[in-house]
Amino acid sequence: QTVFNSKSYILSFSNISLEVKNAQEASIHIGLPILQIVKSIIAKTNDSFLLFLLLRVKNEHDFNRKKLGSKIKLATADEVFEISGYHVGSVSPLLIKNQIKIYIDSSLFQFQEIGIGSGKKGTEIVLNPSDLKNVLHALDIDLL
Repeated sequence: QTVFNSKSYILSFSNISLEVKNAQEASIHIGLPILQIVKSIIAKTNDSFLLFLLLRVKNEHDFNRKKLGSKIKLATADEVFEISGYHVGSVSPLLIKNQIKIYIDSSLFQFQEIGIGSGKKGTEIVLNPSDLKNVLHALDIDLL
């Protein structure tokens, strides 16, 4: 159990093998279906970072960019590290080093639990998507 902003949220840490190569393997190790594994994606418009997207793994490249307004490009690996402080493959929406707007795909709210990156390769955080939204003050949006 972890406390954020004087409220209690239940989350668990799941250690997985460092040899896990992709989200499919991670889902097997932590016991969640692949659709409950979340990718944290940083996007930008015109060289200005403005979005931190939380999407189901199967849809990480298929999100509807037009719903976000302007022309969206994914950040490079170097830009991801600069903005978040995490390396690609272990990006966590928690404790990112720069304040940017965070969006969580509304399709994630159908699940009781989702798995997100912890910032450390080999460790996933499992928690309720509504708790994640509340902790991050994220906006939910239909991104698919």
